[in-house]
Amino acid sequence: MCVCCGHVRLLLWDCDGRCYSYYVDVSNNQQHWSRVVNKTSEACRSWQTVVFDRQPVTFIRIVGTHNTANEVLLTVASLTLF
Repeated sequence: MCVCCGHVRLLLWDCDGRCYSYYVDVSNNQQHWSRVVNKTSEACRSWQTVVFDRQPVTFIRIVGTHNTANEVLLTVASLTLF
């Protein structure tokens, strides 16, 4: 199901002070992806509000690129707002 989306919220697990880096891609067919957010050069914690141009979206891909504690992106919650 394709919906118009322009806003995602993520809760990153950070009970021990760790920080993450990540990016978010969107797609309608899982073959062609568009990067809508690039936080690979930032130290991110807790709630993240990801805002991008509204567009038709079927799939959202969240990829962790760095974690100060280990190699895993730990998300507690993710919300997609239409």
